[in-house]
Amino acid sequence: LIFLPPYLPDYNPIEYLFSSIKAWLQCHYKEDIDKDAPISFLYRACGSVTANKAYSWFKCAGY
Repeated sequence: LIFLPPYLPDYNPIEYLFSSIKAWLQCHYKEDIDKDAPISFLYRACGSVTANKAYSWFKCAGY
C-alpha cells in the first residue's frame, strides 16, 4: 500500500484520467447528443480511455 502526500496531482494517476475525459468532453460537446441522456455522453467519454493511456499515466506518475 502506497500513501500519497495530501495533494500532489503529479503523482496521482486519476488526475490524468480526469484531464483526458474533460478534454474529450470539450472536444465533442458540439456533437448532436441526446439532451435527455447526458450519462451516455459521459459514458462515451470514459470509453475513450484506453489501456495504453492508463499505462502511460501510471508510468508518468512513477508507478
